[in-house]
Amino acid sequence: MALLSFQFTAQRYHATPWGSHVNEGLVEWPPSPWRILRALIHTGFAKEGWAEIPPTMKRIIERLSGSLPQYQLPDATAAHSRHYMPAPEKTTKVIDAFAWVGTHPLLVNWPCELVEEDRAFLASLLSRMSYLGRAESWVHAQLLPDGEIENFQANAFPADGTDPCDPGWEQTSLLTPVEAGSYHVWREGALSTAEEKLQRDSNAAGKKVTKKALVQLGQVYPVDLTACLTVETGWLQSQGWSQPPGSRRALYWRRSDSLEPMRSQVSTKPRRSVAGGAHVALLALSTDNPKSQVLPRLKDMLPVAERLHRALIFLANKCPDSIDCEELSGKDSEGKPLQGHRHAKIIPLCLNTTDSKVNHFLLHTHPDMPLGDAAHWALHRIRTIGSIDKSEGSGEAKKLFASLVGLGKSADFTKAVGNPLGVGSVWASLTPFVPPRHLKERRHGLVDQVQAELTSRGFPEAVDIEVFPKEALIGAGFLDFKFRRARGKPQPPSQSLFGLTLRFAEPFTGPLTLGYGSHFGLGLFGVKN
Repeated sequence: MALLSFQFTAQRYHATPWGSHVNEGLVEWPPSPWRILRALIHTGFAKEGWAEIPPTMKRIIERLSGSLPQYQLPDATAAHSRHYMPAPEKTTKVIDAFAWVGTHPLLVNWPCELVEEDRAFLASLLSRMSYLGRAESWVHAQLLPDGEIENFQANAFPADGTDPCDPGWEQTSLLTPVEAGSYHVWREGALSTAEEKLQRDSNAAGKKVTKKALVQLGQVYPVDLTACLTVETGWLQSQGWSQPPGSRRALYWRRSDSLEPMRSQVSTKPRRSVAGGAHVALLALSTDNPKSQVLPRLKDMLPVAERLHRALIFLANKCPDSIDCEELSGKDSEGKPLQGHRHAKIIPLCLNTTDSKVNHFLLHTHPDMPLGDAAHWALHRIRTIGSIDKSEGSGEAKKLFASLVGLGKSADFTKAVGNPLGVGSVWASLTPFVPPRHLKERRHGLVDQVQAELTSRGFPEAVDIEVFPKEALIGAGFLDFKFRRARGKPQPPSQSLFGLTLRFAEPFTGPLTLGYGSHFGLGLFGVKN
């Protein structure tokens, strides 16, 4: 047996079924065997530096193609986001459908025997796989030991004459490779038939079949199953294939609730404790404008983070039988501020971009204050957070949307988010540090305030604090940051802002946010390499 495990680190799986358009909003669930094998081959070329597919990989493909796998599917929900394609290409509005799969892994059991050499090769390849499906479907993949098969419980399996005899099941079609030997036999027959037709057509036209024509004809039929798995969509279209050669459709049984709509998974009865203890949420930002430049700039993120916070509080209060959502509000049932800064911090992120535009927010609470059901209610229902206006740097008023991308613990987001959740002993400012009190030489000096902020948040004291020179502040753009909160909210006691490098005796895990506005993105530090 070959038991594969795929854990989606962002808890989302993006993949469109073969033959469907992206705007149909469909999700291929479970991942087809064809997709998994192609992902393995891609990993080899991208991560192992293959110039061609090695014999060991070809042998593995032949073994896996000889049988249909079974799946143990985690609980999943169907969801989607909508956005415009970026300029200068056609600014088409597209639907990005995905399966929300949570923190439990997807298990795939291939009923075939692999020799130890092949298992080691496959295990190494899986460990280097970074995504399955589209590139945003980040994954941690591994080959599980044979002993784990005892715990495997299939809830999606081939419909090869089996019938669950239960109204709670449905069928779905998956693309899978044919058996390698069968493809070879089929290719020989198909190629022979095509050559005979070419010969007849040439004789009818009074022409001679050239060697070049025969070579081109042979290229229409990939030489083996491995070659079939590497063909590109453009090649298929140019050759007139409606689906890849060497592939077939296989019907699978799966539970009817395998891909329920998102709303059916949200509890209507809030509880203070939530199974799993999720304390981190990743939210994506988008606009109803095809131009990406209307997203807020990092230096303008404070009012946007505040509006996101207000929107979440508003939704949490609408949760049925609503209870006080202390982890979002930062206040107890009597309206008094909580101590220890354990409640939610909203951290701006500029992921996969170089233009300092905020496209995600990370909502992070202390692990001992996980997100309760009222917070889950709000996070699953957040849609809009108001408009970006001219004063916030966009040049025009545009509505800003937010959608939940992932929900879990800090370790689930380390790979996706990077620096703010890093581990290190030297931390440097990513956004300006604004002192929470008036600066005084004898009391409440800069160093005193930094150390007090660290202590109040449960971090060790810094052994060294280095202040950025003015040139570094200008270079980082810190002098342009907005650091005044909305009207009616506490304003900064000091008009000074700083960039700092903090050194500690021992490394620790982020995020590290200090000072005024630290729950809305100011005073954010990242690990310094």
